[in-house]
Amino acid sequence: GTGHWDEIASEVEFGKWRVDLQKSCLLQLEQAGVKKKNIDCTDACTWNQRELFFSYRRDAGTTGRQMGFVLFRDE
Repeated sequence: GTGHWDEIASEVEFGKWRVDLQKSCLLQLEQAGVKKKNIDCTDACTWNQRELFFSYRRDAGTTGRQMGFVLFRDE
């Protein structure tokens, strides 16, 4: 965890929470010393962009496979 729960989470109804995973990752990277200028985020959404992504929750478990990656560059 990041210790920034109030910044990344909100209770949308009793017992159900919405967590901003992108913001959580960003905060963790910054805490680890990664400069903001070296972090690139996308607005792509696995839930809304059905033609681009599979979503286990959206598709009730009937999904394909996808992967992510991280690139480190020496400067």
